[in-house]
Amino acid sequence: MIKNCKNCGKDFESELNLNQYCTTKCKSQDKFFKIQGKGKSFKVWKKNYEKYPEFYNSLSSYKDRYKNKCFICEKEYEKFSMCCSESCSSIMKKQSTFLSTGSNHNLSKDSLARKNMIKSLNQKYGVDNVFARNDVLYKLKETWVQKYGYTNPSKVDQIKNKKRATAEKNGFWAPKEKMDLKSIYDENVHNITWSQMRRYAKIKFGDDIWEKISESRKLKQSEWLTVDHRYSRSFGFKHKISPEIIGHICNLEIINFSDNAKKNSSCSIKINELIKEIQEFDSIVYKK
Repeated sequence: MIKNCKNCGKDFESELNLNQYCTTKCKSQDKFFKIQGKGKSFKVWKKNYEKYPEFYNSLSSYKDRYKNKCFICEKEYEKFSMCCSESCSSIMKKQSTFLSTGSNHNLSKDSLARKNMIKSLNQKYGVDNVFARNDVLYKLKETWVQKYGYTNPSKVDQIKNKKRATAEKNGFWAPKEKMDLKSIYDENVHNITWSQMRRYAKIKFGDDIWEKISESRKLKQSEWLTVDHRYSRSFGFKHKISPEIIGHICNLEIINFSDNAKKNSSCSIKINELIKEIQEFDSIVYKK
């Protein structure tokens, strides 16, 4: 692919759609402006210099090389970055993305970057999405098994903890210490429920249960097949029943959406009956 260098205007060949410079030197010249200090010269961000020339021309010493003025909020700070904080940096990235792609997200449906990415994938792999290729999926799962021992890394505690830490940091999940007890209980039941479903759903509900659930999504919502807790989570929390019992496969049943909604938080089994079923199930499974 022939590209035109953003800095020197020279034509160059590149396999990367987003590559805008023929050399790292051109990239540096386009992004930075050199200021001659006392004894040594130093670089500042070109965009910031063009916006605040008086501020940067007042820097006369090499010791001032970390002094900057935020491109977004105009605050002065000492750090080699174009913006003073992550929030300002985020605003600047969105502005830059919009100017270059016409969208606030560089991979949104109609963005130039997405069109270029799809074009490149079609040329290289013959598909719009590389994960549509079975050989890629097989290699990916093989790597996960070698590294984590699972075909799905989301099952690994290390990954789950990292996922929670990232989600908490970005504000998508509430930290556990700030969650109320009911929320923590519900989350534990949810995790145990789906762990049990992955392990034992075919044993309890038949080999084709996942296909049945998937096919039901083609019907109207009231007929969707859903996973229900026979002894409800609400009663479990109220009576201090362990999440391990509420999320156990013996407490799960497959019913349609409308019946689940009518049942709401009521129970379809007594706790002593459930515990007996769990003991019988576990004795058979673990004996094997």
